[in-house]
Amino acid sequence: MIKYIFIKNAKQLILLVVIVNQFICTAFSQNLERTFESRSGNFPILISSLDLPEMEKVPLVRVSPQGFPRLPDWRSSRFLPEDPSWLDRGGKFFKEGMTAYYTERPLEALKHFRQVLESYPETPWFVPSLFWSGQLLVLDGKYDLALDRLKTFEREASKINFPFQKDFLDRSRYTRIWIDLKQERSSEELLPMLKQTVEEVQEQGIKFKLFELQIFALQKANKIDAAKSLLRQMEELFPGQGQPTLWLAQIHYHLGDWNSLVQMLDESLQDKELFPAQYLDSLLLMGIHAAIELEQFNLADNWVRLFKELSRDRNDLPLLATIRVQQKLQDYAAIGTSWEQMNDDLLRSKVMREVFRQAEKDFQYDFPISYEFDERYWLDWKAEGQLIKAHSFRMKNQRDEAYRLYQISHALAEDSPVIRERALYHRVLIELEVKDYERSEKHLEQLLASYPESIYRSEYHFWYALVLHEKNLDPIRSLMALRQIDEGSERVDDSLFLQGRIHLEQSNWSQAVRVFRKLKTNLVDSPYLEPGLLFLAEAFFQQKNHVEAQAVLSELRQKFNPLQEPIPVIHLQVRNLKAMGAFEEADDLLRKDLQQHSDFSLIQLHLSILEELGDQQGILETSRLGLNLAATENQAYLHLQRANALYQTENYAKAFVHYEQALFSPPAGQQAFIRFRLIKIHYQQKEFGAFESRAKAFLEEDHQSENANDLLLMLGTYHFQQDGPEKAKPYLEQLVSNQVLAVRNPELDPVRRLELVTRIGEQYNLLEDFQSAEQWLNQGLRLMEDLPDQKKDYHLRILREKGLAAFNQGKYNRALSSDLKVNYLDKNLSRTEI
Repeated sequence: MIKYIFIKNAKQLILLVVIVNQFICTAFSQNLERTFESRSGNFPILISSLDLPEMEKVPLVRVSPQGFPRLPDWRSSRFLPEDPSWLDRGGKFFKEGMTAYYTERPLEALKHFRQVLESYPETPWFVPSLFWSGQLLVLDGKYDLALDRLKTFEREASKINFPFQKDFLDRSRYTRIWIDLKQERSSEELLPMLKQTVEEVQEQGIKFKLFELQIFALQKANKIDAAKSLLRQMEELFPGQGQPTLWLAQIHYHLGDWNSLVQMLDESLQDKELFPAQYLDSLLLMGIHAAIELEQFNLADNWVRLFKELSRDRNDLPLLATIRVQQKLQDYAAIGTSWEQMNDDLLRSKVMREVFRQAEKDFQYDFPISYEFDERYWLDWKAEGQLIKAHSFRMKNQRDEAYRLYQISHALAEDSPVIRERALYHRVLIELEVKDYERSEKHLEQLLASYPESIYRSEYHFWYALVLHEKNLDPIRSLMALRQIDEGSERVDDSLFLQGRIHLEQSNWSQAVRVFRKLKTNLVDSPYLEPGLLFLAEAFFQQKNHVEAQAVLSELRQKFNPLQEPIPVIHLQVRNLKAMGAFEEADDLLRKDLQQHSDFSLIQLHLSILEELGDQQGILETSRLGLNLAATENQAYLHLQRANALYQTENYAKAFVHYEQALFSPPAGQQAFIRFRLIKIHYQQKEFGAFESRAKAFLEEDHQSENANDLLLMLGTYHFQQDGPEKAKPYLEQLVSNQVLAVRNPELDPVRRLELVTRIGEQYNLLEDFQSAEQWLNQGLRLMEDLPDQKKDYHLRILREKGLAAFNQGKYNRALSSDLKVNYLDKNLSRTEI
C-alpha cells in the first residue's frame, strides 16, 4: 500500500511518498530491551537526545551590555546668539555657523566657525567658535584635532568672561573625557579625572552624563562592584531617574546574579510609578527571568500579572512570560492553553517549536504526541516536529509509530541534513533492537557515506562492524570499521572488546592478546575490563602460555571481588591448572569456590579432577554436595558419580542404591553402563539368581558390546563352575565369536588385540577345544614379540594356558616345556623384566 501526503508551504508543493508496507515499516515488538544481544556479548543501544541544531529562543527580554555612551547633543536655544549688527562680520559668520549646526548642516557650520577662527580672532566670537568647532570635529571623527581645539578653548576661556562660560567649560571637559574613553585611553588614568570632574560639575544633567561615563569606565576596567556601588549612589542622587536602576539590573542580569536582581527589583518595584513605561517593562521581564531561574514561581507569577496589567494592548509578550514560567514548572497543559491565546502567527510558530524541543528535553513525551494544533504553525519546521514526535513515541516504547514518523521526518528533511541524519540514525537503532540486519546494514552504509563528518561517526562504524560480525561476513571488514572509531569516543572500549572477540573467534591469539592488553592498560574504568581480562587469559591459554594466563586470572579475581560471572572464570582457571599438571591446586581451588558457588558445572568439573587424582573419598564428598542441592535433571549424574566412587571402594551395597537412583533418569549414553554395573554387583555379591535373570535380559538387547562380553564371561564362568562345560558352552561360544570379530578389525589397538587373542585362547580351553586354544595362544606369543613392553604381563599367562592345551591334547613334551618355562619365569619375574 502506498500513501500520498501533500504538504503545502510558501515555496513549493512537496509530494511525500511513504511506503508503509512490510518492506519499509515492519511491525516491531514493543517489549524488547534496548540492548543488542550478540554472540560476542551484549552492547547497550544508546538512545541519545536528538541533538537538534541550535535555535535562538524567542527572547523574553533583550539585555545588551552597556554600550559606549553617545556624545550628547549640546544644542539649546539659550546658546543661540542675538543677531549681530550689520557691521559685525565675525558675528555674522558665527550666527551662520550656529544656524547651520542647529539645522543639521555640520560641514557648512564648521566652515563658518573656521572663518571666525582664522579671520576674527580678536572678536568675542572666537572663543565660542573654538568650542563649537571642537564639537563638530568630534562628530566628524577627528578626535585628536578636536582635543586640541577643546584644550585651546578651555585655555582661552579662562582669560575672559562670556555668557554661559561655566556651561561651555563643563561640556568641553565632558567631551574631552568622552574622546579619551572613545580612544581607549587607560581607564586607570581616566577614573580619577572622572571622579574629580563629577565633584566639580554643578549642573545635574552634565553630572548625570559624567556618572554614565564613569559607570562605563568602571565596567571596562572590570571593577563591577565599584560600578554597582556607584549606581546605587546614583539612585539616591537622581531619585526621579529610572536609568540607574535599569543599568544596575542589567549588570546583575549579565552576571547571572539572580538573587541580587530579584532583591533589588522587589524593593524598587514597590513604587513602580517612578519608572517610565519602557524601563518598567524591561525591569519586570528581567525580574521574571531571574525569579524563574531561582524557581521562585510565586514571585514570577506576581510580576507576570503586573506585567499583564501594564501591557493591556500587548497581549503576546505577557503570554510568552507566562509560558516561560509554565515551562519551568513543566505544566504542559497550561502551556497549551496560554499558547492558544497568542495572536501573532509567526510568534506562535516559533514558540510551539521551542515548546516541542523543551518537552523532549523535559521527558514530557505525551505533549508532542497528543497536542493538536493547526498544521500551518509548523510548516517551517515540520520535519523537526515529526522527528520530535517520533522520538517521543520511541521513548514511550511505541516502536511502530516511532519508526513510521522517523521515515516521514527523513523524507521531509531534504533541506535539513542534520534532521535527516538524526531520523535515519534513530531508525537504525530500532532496526538493531529487532535484529533487522539487512536494513540496518543498508542504512548504516548510507549514514557513513552521507555524513562523514558526523559527531556520531564512531557510533555508525561500531554498529556497522557489529552487524557485519553478526551476519558472519568477512571479519576483516568488521575490524576495518572498528579501527575507524575515534580514540576519544564513547565507543572506544566497545570497539576494543569487539575486536578482541573477533580475533578470538578467528583463533588469532596474538592479536587478541594485543587488543585485550590495550583495553586493560588504557581503559581501566571500562565496563568491559572484567570480561576483557577473562578473554585475555583465554588467549594466553590457547597460546599455551599458562603462566601468563594464571597471572591474568589471579589479577582478575583480585580486582573484581565478587566477580560478575564467576563460573567461566573458575572453569578457565581450572582448565589452565590441569594443563599445567597442577591437579592438587585445581582441587583446592574448586573446594574453596564450591563453598560460594554450588554450580553443577563446577561440581562436574571437580569430579573430573578428583577422578584424575583417584580420590574416591573426594568424589563421594563432592557428589554429596551436588545431591544436597535442589533436585534437578543433574541428580542422576551425581548419583552415577557417587555410585562409581563407592564401587571403586568396594562398598557395593551403597553403590547399588545410587546406581538404581541414576537409572531413573540416566545421563545420556550411560544407561547400558549403569545396568551393567548393577548386574555385576549382583555377581560380586553372589546374588546369582538376580544376576542371571538381569544378565540374560541385557544380552537380549545387546550381545556384542564390551559390557556384553564381560557378562558372557561371567555367565560362562558361573555355569562352568556350577553346572559344568555344557551349560557354560553357549555363553562362551558367543563370547569367543564376539572377540574373534573384534580381533579382525584392522584399526584395533595392538595391546587390545593381544588381550583379546589371549582371552580367546583361555576361553577355548574352557570349551575344551584345546587345538584352537593352542593356535590362538601361539598367535598371542607372536603378537607379544612385537610388544616387548607387554611381555611381563602376558608371557607367563599365555605359557600356562598353552601348557594346559598341549597336555590335554597328549602333547606332553610341549606341555612339559611350557611348564618348565612357567616355573622359570615365575621365579625370576620379580627381579627380571622379560
